[in-house]
Amino acid sequence: MADTRGIASVVLGRREVVIRSTAENFRYLRHHWGSAYTIIRPGQASDTWKAIAKFGSGDELTAASADELLELIRRHYGPATEGWL
Repeated sequence: MADTRGIASVVLGRREVVIRSTAENFRYLRHHWGSAYTIIRPGQASDTWKAIAKFGSGDELTAASADELLELIRRHYGPATEGWL
């Protein structure tokens, strides 16, 4: 079963851990999706999050937050996407 939780909230055991920093969000995305996407975190608060697919035609996903990017990646990564692994 796929993990449908967002980055901001992860349940560990019976405790919920809230991830707040850009660095922690970046590490989470890179750890879980870094083999399929190049993850680019924003340089400034007003910048966007990006993920570039390492498969198919190298689609670029852009989002305002890490959680939005995670949702885009989950929708993008699958058999319907060209070059899916």
